[in-house]
Amino acid sequence: MGDNPTAGPWRTGSGGCHIIGANRVDGKAGMRKIAQTYSNEETIDYKEQFANSKLIAASPDLLDACEKMFESFEPAGGWEGKAREALFACEAAIAKAREKRT
Repeated sequence: MGDNPTAGPWRTGSGGCHIIGANRVDGKAGMRKIAQTYSNEETIDYKEQFANSKLIAASPDLLDACEKMFESFEPAGGWEGKAREALFACEAAIAKAREKRT
C-alpha cells in the first residue's frame, strides 16, 4: 500500500456515489471502487452526494494542475494580488493532499 494514492484518472461509477480508480492492488487491468459518498434524508441529499462524488473523482486532476501551476510560477517571484493568492492556495492544497500520517 504505502503513501501514494490510487493512480488517476478517477471517475464516478454508474450510480454516481462510487469513485472508481485504477486497479493497483493485484496488478490486473481495469478499475475498482476506491471510495463511496453517502446521503441521508436530513443533511445531505442525493444532488449534494453526487456533487461530492464528482469533486472527489476530480481530485487527482486538481492536484496535478496545482502542482504544475506551483512549479511553473515561483511564489516569491514578485507576484501580487490575486495571482499571489492563487499560488499560495495551490501550495496549501498540495500540502493538504500530500500530508503524511505518522
